[in-house]
Amino acid sequence: MSALRTMTSLAVGALAVAAGGFGVAQAGASPAPPPPSIAEIADHVRAMGGDSFAGLEVDPDKKVITARWHGSVPAKVAEYAAETPEGIRIVATSQAAYTRAELQVVARKLADSAEGRALGLTEVSVHSDGSGVRVGVTADVPSQDEQRELARFAGLPASAITYEADVNLVNLPATRIDQD
Repeated sequence: MSALRTMTSLAVGALAVAAGGFGVAQAGASPAPPPPSIAEIADHVRAMGGDSFAGLEVDPDKKVITARWHGSVPAKVAEYAAETPEGIRIVATSQAAYTRAELQVVARKLADSAEGRALGLTEVSVHSDGSGVRVGVTADVPSQDEQRELARFAGLPASAITYEADVNLVNLPATRIDQD
């Protein structure tokens, strides 16, 4: 009778495996977690960034993350990059002119300022390479004099601020309902 019981157990296990189950030997085992995505790996690198972190860029097609620091790359980041997690190449460089935190302070200062409102700023964002900030404006790009004045106010060289006219905004002339 024990031989019949053994054969039945083997048959049930084989059917479970064929049907996509875990089989008798793996009953109760939890499946392995899925491998991390490139976005999750990028978030991990960002979290290891430290005070000198400037920014990162992700190219999912090439499976490359480029991370930049102002100053030296933290040792733990260099070690992690050497592991090539999930086949993702991490390029860690110390080529950034500013830290992300420094540029975020500048971005908030510009966005909240009368100087920024006078130029029609619609948004201010930090360049992911740590080179400066991008300023969106409602109208044409400010004159050279206005750019120098805004850079002086921001505490950055004029070359660290790029301007882009916001083409998504439509400036319509004001109209009144009581006019014909």
